[in-house]
Amino acid sequence: MLDVAWAQLGGDVERMRLVGRAIARAPSYVLLQRLARTVVSVNRIYDVATRWGAPAAFPHLVLECQTLSERRLRLTGSIPEPHAPSVAMNHLCEGIFVEAPTLIGLPPATLVTSRVTPRTLDVVIDLPPSPSIGARVRRGVRAALYAGEAVDMLEEQRRELARGTPRGAALDRGEPRAARRLARSSC
Repeated sequence: MLDVAWAQLGGDVERMRLVGRAIARAPSYVLLQRLARTVVSVNRIYDVATRWGAPAAFPHLVLECQTLSERRLRLTGSIPEPHAPSVAMNHLCEGIFVEAPTLIGLPPATLVTSRVTPRTLDVVIDLPPSPSIGARVRRGVRAALYAGEAVDMLEEQRRELARGTPRGAALDRGEPRAARRLARSSC
């Protein structure tokens, strides 16, 4: 289905990224939106997304985030065999990465570099500048108010993953390396 949309967009990378940006605010992406309410820093959004958001939405994807500097992140991802490769999916992810800071009221991130293949994604983004002290305090209060809800939601997602996939079972057993290996090999 995603490849059909890609074809309809004429392979236009920018338009596919815009689709990804719209997805970050779609009702079906409510998990990430709800988790964002519990986050104080923009860096934590990416941490939450790679640990819980992406595995819940796309259990077959392997996604990692590396902090390069205070405002620069590198996000890498792969679509392992036997899953179908998809350039469209990887460009969609770029759009989601760019849009993520808006979930906590910040401007979008800036795409610095991007290398996309049908199976891999390697993106460097610059995060928006930190907000004022007052905005950070408000976000901290909001995070404290929604923290319990987030823990409950994450626990439910973890249980669902554990019940449904070998990777989830490995995560449930506290074996993140085994889970990554399973995601790369045979989900």
